[in-house]
Amino acid sequence: MPADLNHLSNEEIDLLIERYYNGEKTTDLISEFKINAKPSQLVKLFPPRISDILCKYCGLTMIQYYSSRSYGNGITSPECQNCGHEEDKFCRCKNCQNAIFIKQQQERLAKQVFIKDYLSRIAIEPIYISELNLEQKIYLGAFLRAGISENFDFVKPIEQFIEPLAPTEKLSSEILKILFNRERRIISVSPSSDVEAFTNIENPEEGITFLTNKVQWQINITSETLNKIPLIESIINPESFELDSYWSYLFWKKIALHECLEFFNYSIESIFRSEYSIGEKTIATFEELLKYYSVSEIYNIINNATTNAARFKLEHTVSNKHAINTIIGKALSYGEKALAEKWQIKKFHRRHELPKSVLSKFFFDRILKIGDRGFYEKPQILELQNL
Repeated sequence: MPADLNHLSNEEIDLLIERYYNGEKTTDLISEFKINAKPSQLVKLFPPRISDILCKYCGLTMIQYYSSRSYGNGITSPECQNCGHEEDKFCRCKNCQNAIFIKQQQERLAKQVFIKDYLSRIAIEPIYISELNLEQKIYLGAFLRAGISENFDFVKPIEQFIEPLAPTEKLSSEILKILFNRERRIISVSPSSDVEAFTNIENPEEGITFLTNKVQWQINITSETLNKIPLIESIINPESFELDSYWSYLFWKKIALHECLEFFNYSIESIFRSEYSIGEKTIATFEELLKYYSVSEIYNIINNATTNAARFKLEHTVSNKHAINTIIGKALSYGEKALAEKWQIKKFHRRHELPKSVLSKFFFDRILKIGDRGFYEKPQILELQNL
C-alpha cells in the first residue's frame, strides 16, 4: 500500500478509485480524502489489482495497474511480477521474444526442408564438359573462379562475390543466362540456398521463384574421365584451349566494349551524379572506337568528352540530360580527329573503383596469356602460336 494512502481503509480506497473513474475532479478527491499528492500523481498511488489470470510462463498470478482515465479503460493488461510478461499480443518480454524466435526458426527450417526436397526432385541431366562450346567454358571458368566454395561443393551467391564477375551488370546477367539456360543448365540452384533467396514458397504449384543474386549454385557438369574435384580444377585452371584467332578477337572486343561502358557510366555518375541508359548509339560508338583504340585510350577519350560536357553545361546553363547526351558525339568526334591528325592519345590506367573483372582476368591472363595487353592494346587478331 502506498504510504500516502495508509490512512484510508480498503473500502475508502475502492470508493476513491470508483469516483475517480466516474469522472469526479481529481483536486476535489485529493482534498476530501486528505491525500498528499499532486493531481497528476493520484492514479499512480492506486494499489495494483490482482487478476484471475496466471502467467503462462511462470504460473504465478498476474496483476494489473491503474492508468489515467484519459487513456483506455483505466486498467493495464495483466502483468507478471516475476518475468515481466504481459497478457497482450504485443508483449515484448524475453519469454515472448524467445517464443517468436523459436517459431521463426521452425518456420524457416520447414521452408528449408521443403525447398531442399523440391529442388532435389527436379531431375537435371548432367552435361558432359566435352559438350560445352568455348564461350560456355570461359563463362563457367570465370563464374567458378569468382565464387566457388573452399570444398568445391557450391558457388556462393553472386552478391557475395568479392570481385565483379564481369565489367557490367548486363554482361554478368548474360553470363548467368547462358549458364542457367532452361534447356541445358550448366549450373543449377543449390538446395542448400538460404530460404530468404526464394519467393512464392506458399504456392509451389505455380513454381518457386528465386533471387538470382542471393541463391547458391551447384555445377551440373560431368566428365568421361575426371572426378568432381579434378574436373572443377580443369575448368578453373585449364591447361590449354583450342582457340580460333578470329573468335578470340571478337571475344576480346566484347569484353573491351563492356569495360568502356563501365567507365562511361562511372564518369557520368561521378561528374553529373546521374545515371544514363545505354542505347544502341552508345554501343555502336564504342565498337567503332575499339577498331582503332585500346580500352585504356578510350578511357582518355571518355574523360575528355565528359569534362567538355560538364563545361558545356556550366557555360550554357543546360540540363544534366542535355549535357550528358552530348558526350557520345564528343567522344566519337575526338577519336576521329585524333586518328586523322595522328595524335598520340595518352593511355589511362584502371581506376581502383573499377577493378579488373574475373572474366577479364580469366580470359586475358589464363586463356590468351597476354595479361594487361588486353587493356592497353586495341582488340586485334593474334597469331595462334602466340596464344
